[in-house]
Amino acid sequence: MKLISVKNLSKKFRRTQNQQTAFGFLNNLFLKKDEFYALKNISFSVSSGDIVGIVGPNGSGKTTLLRILAGLYSKTDGTVAINGKVAAFLHTNVALENELDAYENIFLLGMIMGINKKDIEANLKKIIDFAEIRKFIRTPLRDFSTGMIQRLVLSILMYVEADIFLLDELIEASDFKFKERSYKKILKKISVGHKAAIFCSHELDIIERFCNKAMLLDKGKLIKFGPTAKVIKLYERSQQNNSQ
Repeated sequence: MKLISVKNLSKKFRRTQNQQTAFGFLNNLFLKKDEFYALKNISFSVSSGDIVGIVGPNGSGKTTLLRILAGLYSKTDGTVAINGKVAAFLHTNVALENELDAYENIFLLGMIMGINKKDIEANLKKIIDFAEIRKFIRTPLRDFSTGMIQRLVLSILMYVEADIFLLDELIEASDFKFKERSYKKILKKISVGHKAAIFCSHELDIIERFCNKAMLLDKGKLIKFGPTAKVIKLYERSQQNNSQ
């Protein structure tokens, strides 16, 4: 069953001059706009059971694509059909309150993600233990490290009921052991239901291990979408050519 269908998707942005200067203000009003395509004519589909890794150099359009799929960005052209509920982890501090402690943030973010209070309470111990923050559960989030915040958010995400999971640069600041547990947990969630996941990562070995498909983006264009090994090989070859 197709959960995501993208056809001829394009996203155009406009660079703006500094509004604090008279030149910048007038240029934005009257002169030709400095526009560029972050994505250009992208087409692909994702079915239930797929775990898709997105690779490509910085600025290739990976995050823009995920934000469009999550409904955070509007498209410029093309069509995007989403069949199911989406759970997205695209910002480490999304919806979190630094002055609240970890316990309070679990309930806050959980409800924003669509988990009702009873389900949060039922899974609270699992969430805390998975995040490995039991000693700091009553510590204000402002005192958490980036890695601790990522573990907290991802642990909540593990207990969200959704059909499609979108993750941008998943747990890059976390330790290897936690990464392993998180990817295995996501893989299990996908395999036991009609679900799918798409995530970006610069760690090609992780994508090779956990993704059955991958896509290579470069300068907003979809270079290749298909079996992971073939896409990774093409990406590594292009990186070697660019470094020469």
